Amino acid sequence: MSNEILKPSVPAPDIVRCAYMDLVVTDLAKSREFYVDVLGLHVTEEDENTIYLRSFEEFIHHNLVLRKGPVAAVASFAYRVKSPAEVDAAEAYYKELGCRTERRKDGFSKGIGDSVRVEDPLGFP
Repeated sequence: MSNEILKPSVPAPDIVRCAYMDLVVTDLAKSREFYVDVLGLHVTEEDENTIYLRSFEEFIHHNLVLRKGPVAAVASFAYRVKSPAEVDAAEAYYKELGCRTERRKDGFSKGIGDSVRVEDPLGFP
């Protein structure tokens, strides 16, 4: 990507809110204790390497994922768009901006449907 600010010919997607964040944690048990016992999030699903959490009033599978890894990091940050057509709009918009995109009809995470992953100019998904 260049330093030029591009002006896409297609409209930006209608982003409603943050859908979920995927965090890499070095101590899964301590992270579970904090997010479940201290903050009160609910476990939707878990295995030895991953915990899917949601807030009480959330209707999707999760809005926080904790994954065990060697270095703490934000693996991804997902947004919810207004309608399924907005997934198409997001893909077109970010492609036109020159961002690397990847589309998955079954999503990148459990319980999440049709999704577009966009890599920002710094390489973050």
